[in-house]
Amino acid sequence: MPYRVRSPIREARMRAGLSQRQLARQIHVENVTISGWENGHYRPSPQRAVALCRALPGLTLDAIYLHSTCVHP
Repeated sequence: MPYRVRSPIREARMRAGLSQRQLARQIHVENVTISGWENGHYRPSPQRAVALCRALPGLTLDAIYLHSTCVHP
């Protein structure tokens, strides 16, 4: 059974009305990097996590590091 990833990064990005490409440009990474974070393949470095929080209102470091989980669809 496939898993769906709960991604605070994706949720905050969508609330902000940004595409992955737009967010990637703002924080100087590739859009595939944003995808990897949102899909739970890996987490951003502390420096990138701070950049994400600055770019996405309402996103916190706690949300990035403590609340990204895999759940059944």
